[in-house]
Amino acid sequence: MANTPAHCQNCGADLQADPAGALRCTYCGTVYAPQALQTPASGPNIASETPSSLDKDNNADWIVAVIGFLILIGMVIAKISTSRQEGEAALVQDSIRTAAYNRDTIPQVIDGLATARVEVSLHDREILQALNPVKIDIAGFRKLYRNARKEKSPVEIYLHDKTSPKSEKVNACYVYLTKGSAETSAWFTLQYAAEKWLLLNDATFLFDGKTYEYPVHFEHHRGHHQTWETSDQGTASEQIKALVNIAAAKKAQIKYIGELGTIIADIMPNQQAALQRQLQLYKGLLLGYDQPD
Repeated sequence: MANTPAHCQNCGADLQADPAGALRCTYCGTVYAPQALQTPASGPNIASETPSSLDKDNNADWIVAVIGFLILIGMVIAKISTSRQEGEAALVQDSIRTAAYNRDTIPQVIDGLATARVEVSLHDREILQALNPVKIDIAGFRKLYRNARKEKSPVEIYLHDKTSPKSEKVNACYVYLTKGSAETSAWFTLQYAAEKWLLLNDATFLFDGKTYEYPVHFEHHRGHHQTWETSDQGTASEQIKALVNIAAAKKAQIKYIGELGTIIADIMPNQQAALQRQLQLYKGLLLGYDQPD
């Protein structure tokens, strides 16, 4: 029960209980009703709910299903991305190949290509372009091939013109060919022989008023009272163009340049003729004229 006041809250006089149980001020007459005990109400007893084991299992299955679905989506996205990258790479490669075949260095018509008996690679097309001025048919090729001096190794065959020297110790310039299972190549050889070295490191060709600096690398040899210096280099399309011009020139010379001196040597007509025959043979091999009918 709440505390009962002993004095009037208005005037401070004493309070007196009346028969009804109320309190009355003896001075100002203010009446105070009796105060009931207030008991705080208790809230409802709410029990917490705990999921059952079945609910737990259902939740776990749902989580696993969601994770599996997300993994599947990720795999699909990765596959699409990989396919797109492969497609873009293929387009790039196609563009490179198209650009290569459309280069200005490859003409629309290559002499002899229509009669080729093999599939001609891009590299060989470039060589054949350089050989365009050189004319050869199947009958002429077979005669040249039959007359060529041949040397065989386990992996390829060497074809020399019958007039080219067998020794390195003589002055010469000539082309020989190598034919393997995968490719045919032309090699240009320079030989300078004398009593004393020039220690050659460069060579320039002079033909019909033109100058061509041929890429060379000389090896230097010494024997009994003699020296000889040789260069044996593979050829690309640019070198083939120069050799075609040298073979057809009215006059051609080689300017040998060394650390100990310089000398100019004439390329003789028989050397030019041999060079022409080897270029014809080279063209026929690239066109597959050596293949059986």
